Amino acid sequence: MKNDFIITISRTYGSGGKNLGKLLAAELNLPFYDRELLELVSHTEDYTDDEELSYIVDDGGVRPNMELFKKQSQAIIEAAAKGPCVIVGRCADFVLRDRPDVLNVFVTADPRARLRRIMRLYSMNPPEAKEAIRCKDKTRRTYYEFHTGRHWQEAANFHLCLNSSAAGFRACVDIVRRYLDGMMDEDRENI
Repeated sequence: MKNDFIITISRTYGSGGKNLGKLLAAELNLPFYDRELLELVSHTEDYTDDEELSYIVDDGGVRPNMELFKKQSQAIIEAAAKGPCVIVGRCADFVLRDRPDVLNVFVTADPRARLRRIMRLYSMNPPEAKEAIRCKDKTRRTYYEFHTGRHWQEAANFHLCLNSSAAGFRACVDIVRRYLDGMMDEDRENI
């Protein structure tokens, strides 16, 4: 299989969307971008969490960091211009919306599976993990909806919506690969 597509992955916290992106990138031998985009735009590796950088707190309250979003968007466009790759988060589906060579994937998981995953990965107890999921999802929803004008998690924004806890990561990778194969078959038929 030859992949000529840029794959964007949006995800709920704890669904393993980043993990799925890494698996896809490795299997398809593609560059993987996640926090790397932040390094490109911030010119530093001294950050803890991109969501902390996404907002500015000042006398006027909390407001989105528009400058960071613009820089991240430019980095996404530049990464996509280099060729096929996997990009996780940062509204990449929206930033690249006019390109025909993009496959937009949304990954979620059942609430209990997300809770177990966060507890295991970050050594949290159930209340801590539940609060972390609530906060991260709220931040992602707010960020996405502010910058795109779209509803976060709305299936119409994506080509594929996957439940990683129902299907498992291996099956999710296979589904994306089969979808890409189908997209490439359609392209050949349209020539």
